[in-house]
Formats: sequence, C-alpha cells, structure tokens
Amino acid sequence: MKEILPFVLQGSILFVDEWYCHRHRLLREWERLGHPIDSFVYSICLVWLLFVSPNSTNLIIYIGLAILSCLLITKDEWQHRELCTGFENWLHSLLFMIHPMALIWAGWLWWNGSESFALAVGVTAAFSVGFGIYQMIYWAWRKD
Repeated sequence: MKEILPFVLQGSILFVDEWYCHRHRLLREWERLGHPIDSFVYSICLVWLLFVSPNSTNLIIYIGLAILSCLLITKDEWQHRELCTGFENWLHSLLFMIHPMALIWAGWLWWNGSESFALAVGVTAAFSVGFGIYQMIYWAWRKD
C-alpha cells in the first residue's frame, strides 16, 4: 500500500535515531520530556483527521496543529548541536524534511477521501501513540 510509504520512511529514520543514536549518548531531562511530547502532538494531528470530516474549518485547524508539530520538533536543536554526532544531526535533518511531508500527505489523503486513508493514518497514529508511551516509560526509567 503506497499510501503508507511516507510514514514508513519517517518511522524508519526515527527507529535509527531512537535505538541507535539516543542509546549511545546521554539524553538530558529536557529531551526525555520533549521527545514524547513531539510524538503525542504528531499523534494529535493524525487523530484529528481520523475523527473529523474534511471541511474548510477542520482543514484550518489541522494546518495549525501541523505547523505546531513541525515547529515543536525543532525545539531541541540548541542542545543537539553540542550533544549529537554528525550522523545524528544528519538524521534530524532528514526528519525535519519528512515530518511536514508526512503531515501534508496525511492531510491530502483525508481531504481527497482516499480509500486507504483510515488504515494508513490510523496505523501511523497508533504507532505514534505507542512510540510516545514507550519514550515516556523508557526514558523515565533509564537514568544515565
């Protein structure tokens, strides 16, 4: 199902960032709190689309949520330039490109009534919520 490809690409990059990069360096408290917030705000964007009908008011609200999500994910870069390797910074740059594209893609599927919208966006939302829960639990428990 080609509709899920942008989400799979984003998830694959996040997987490498989380399970390789983050486990090889100390995450400061701000990141331990901020990363799950990023996941949940992204999830809110997707869940919004799943529960509202495509109309101009809901589209404007979605655009606002998507902009918030895109801005929010950049909040840690002030610290990352000191803490991260070049590889991790490169992964972040890829994520900064794919994040808005994935949100635009979700919005396009929703707006155009794609038959696979609910499955593609629903699965992505579920994974995003699950990932945020994992981040909260794992990084609260792990004290480096």
